[in-house]
Amino acid sequence: MKKLFLFLIILSFVALPSVTFAEVNQVSDAEKLESIRLGIDINVIDGMNYNTLNLSSTEAVMYLVIDSESNFEYFKSLNDSEKLDIMNSVVQDNFGYVLGVSYCYTIVVYNEKAYALTTTT
Repeated sequence: MKKLFLFLIILSFVALPSVTFAEVNQVSDAEKLESIRLGIDINVIDGMNYNTLNLSSTEAVMYLVIDSESNFEYFKSLNDSEKLDIMNSVVQDNFGYVLGVSYCYTIVVYNEKAYALTTTT
């Protein structure tokens, strides 16, 4: 346990490389979209089970957790329409997680902060 704790302390001091604006612009939009899609972890909370969000049985929340700073920078560089398209397509591709709901609230998360929200009906 002490080794794990020490490892976590060391990791907290390691600086992660940041992605520059120029690097983001060197990547094509298609490559950005593909990288974002591949780098999203999905977490779902639905109203069918007990939840602290007071969701009804016809509601669900799908968290799209971006896995890396570069994918987050790619996401930020998209225009609003492209952001909505990628959010909606990820929900549609994973609708099996929220079958039977009328409203799926989709939230894009990076580094434990929410950056975009939409509702898919």
